[in-house]
Amino acid sequence: MLVGNRNTMFWAPFSGPGYEECQSRLRHVNGAVGVSDIRLRFVGWALDSQGGKSAEVDAPNDLEVWAALEYPAGVFHPVTFLGGDRGWVRAGQTVDSDILALKLPAGAEFFVRCLVRTGSGGRYPFGAICRGGMDRYESGPTGSLETKMVNGEIGTNGHYSVYTASAILGTPDRPAHGVVIFGDSIACGFDNSKSEDTPQGGDEAGRHGYLERALGMLGINSVNLSAPGFTAFMPAANETIVSRRLAFVSDLGDILINTLGRNDWGTYWKSDAELALAQSKLSKLFSKAGLKPVLATNLPWTDPANTKFAGDPQTQMLWRDRYNTALRAGAGEAPILDVAAVGERNGLWPDRTWQGDGTHPNTQGHAALAQAIIPALQALSRRLPLPAL
Repeated sequence: MLVGNRNTMFWAPFSGPGYEECQSRLRHVNGAVGVSDIRLRFVGWALDSQGGKSAEVDAPNDLEVWAALEYPAGVFHPVTFLGGDRGWVRAGQTVDSDILALKLPAGAEFFVRCLVRTGSGGRYPFGAICRGGMDRYESGPTGSLETKMVNGEIGTNGHYSVYTASAILGTPDRPAHGVVIFGDSIACGFDNSKSEDTPQGGDEAGRHGYLERALGMLGINSVNLSAPGFTAFMPAANETIVSRRLAFVSDLGDILINTLGRNDWGTYWKSDAELALAQSKLSKLFSKAGLKPVLATNLPWTDPANTKFAGDPQTQMLWRDRYNTALRAGAGEAPILDVAAVGERNGLWPDRTWQGDGTHPNTQGHAALAQAIIPALQALSRRLPLPAL
């Protein structure tokens, strides 16, 4: 199952010139159950947040990775790969480390330390954000960084978007839920993925977006496979563009929260029936990967730049309500996380807790949404069966 918070897929563009290697110390907090037999999962690919295809793209080169798990603070446990102290993550591939004989109790604070090197002119995927408080990061050209995987401090300089393990896995000491988040920039927490001590930050544990925060407060470990610009219709029409994500999560959890749909408005969605069909196809894909899909309604959207609605907020609201009505109907017997209704009931509307674009929650908006949906998440977790050990 998943271990810790801040498990995430890389969605940003690959690193540019001058950032050929990166080392980081990323803080994690484990959930409500103890875990043992820890391993780290690394990828040589990223989510295509720029191409508008909701797909996966290969890294342009192989990656050389060193890693260690720090628990408790100041005690280092080197991670191995096939018995060696470093692993090679080939372009387009997913690689797991060897099992680390370590036990993490419920609620444990620990750190993943990682150094990635690409070689001169190489690039690595990034998008995991370091805070700059307890987190540490350094980046630069190949050969510029000292390896500090076993001891020593890592500074705070270079690019704060780092390469690290995309998921931490372990064996729970009792049955527990693991949640996969599948969505767009709202679920990802776009522009909200740093920390409370930065203008746009996440929370004190490094979580971002409203779903990660709410799940973390409930002690539920999660992995976020969201990215800005993602749609529901694209993967439903062509399941090969999500094949690596589905394989990636096949042994991580039992619940998937599907928040896709907002970016389909005015582009792919032509009718309520087409929407229901696309979400039905996605649910079948998720179920094949061993996940119980939970559909989530969409938050308000009053973006004046959206050409479909000609900048008319009232028309956008009407369409948003119609879209959510179709989502609720399309869920059928499946669970639904009615974020739209919760947001409306709690007064979480764009003029109070949204950024100026009328689309994305701000820091306070994500925090307020997380608090508001906790009762709904608790109800959903009780309705869904726990996985057998």
